[in-house]
Amino acid sequence: MANENADEQVHWLAAQCRELVTRARYETDGGAVLYYPAAEGDSYPRFYLRDFTYMYASAPELFPDDEVRPVVQMVLDNVRDDGWAPEKIETDGSALYRCHGNGDVVDSGPFCIQLVKAFVEATGDTELMPANLEKFWRMLDVLPHHDDTGLIWIEPDNPHTAYGFSDTIAKTGQELFCSLLVFEALGILRDWASAAGNSDVAQDCDAWGAKIRDSLPLLWSEEVGMFFAASIDCRQIDIWGSIYACRVGAVSDAVSETIMNWLDTNRDKFEFRSHLRHLPQPELWQRMTPPFDVPDEMFYPGAFQNGPYWSTPSGWYAELLEARAPGAGLQFLCELVETFRELGVWECIDPDGYRRIPDNLSSALLPYAALKRIRNAGRC
Repeated sequence: MANENADEQVHWLAAQCRELVTRARYETDGGAVLYYPAAEGDSYPRFYLRDFTYMYASAPELFPDDEVRPVVQMVLDNVRDDGWAPEKIETDGSALYRCHGNGDVVDSGPFCIQLVKAFVEATGDTELMPANLEKFWRMLDVLPHHDDTGLIWIEPDNPHTAYGFSDTIAKTGQELFCSLLVFEALGILRDWASAAGNSDVAQDCDAWGAKIRDSLPLLWSEEVGMFFAASIDCRQIDIWGSIYACRVGAVSDAVSETIMNWLDTNRDKFEFRSHLRHLPQPELWQRMTPPFDVPDEMFYPGAFQNGPYWSTPSGWYAELLEARAPGAGLQFLCELVETFRELGVWECIDPDGYRRIPDNLSSALLPYAALKRIRNAGRC
């Protein structure tokens, strides 16, 4: 891939991301500045914590510091006394903690910690960290998990949203992706606690993180060489989760190499125009979260999170490709930009012409973050 072409693709995607962020910005009746997950908010007409975290952490330069600080504080102010962080904020300012199923959303606590980390790194404003250490710990400790394994646990009799980008999927038992999000958040919180001289919280984070790392083999398929999404319902190969396990350093170099070998060998089963499927072809998820367990043409089967291809994880994957073979990740992302320029930026797509939700910000900004990192590393 010629440097001139890569630079042009980066320039185009940067302009696209800036335009999407501008169009996603809105002011509430109370004067707060928030952002929709998709430009102009027709599809997701409210603020979502995970989406904003992905957007802001990917390109903080596109968001004014004086607007983001109140957003971060708004999220922290809406953390309940028991530790549950909000999943979304309505335009009237009310916080919501549940999405699908009868249980609070599991990924909100880890994403809150990721958001604060991104804000601190972008602005140098460190006062939020020591002031909220105990709150950060509570928002992880409240999540459903088993003390012996540290892994997130979703009751089979009560499936509900764990990771929001698979919120219609009833992954039950030990659940992979949110366990990895917790592992990642624990590392962040450990560093904050150590810097603040709070050895108790730092040690608790280390101990829990070690349990998760040591327990991940419970979700490992020795036969395939990839991770399962969950231990009971939807005990199926999780492409996004396996990639993310490598990305956050939750696995050994040997396990990471095994995962990459499977990905290299099976690209035709999960890649389409630099977008990635949740599952290898031709699989569909085995169980859906209520109300999606009743077939609906909008969501089931072969639509949304149950079959199409997404660019949300494409940047994570590209960075693994780049680390293994310099130039490979850059080429993958430049091909993704070509797809964006031809088809548009969608939440998800499929070879049969299926398209869902145009101008989705995570679809563009997460790959953009990876593209920036790869290009910057190449210039060192």
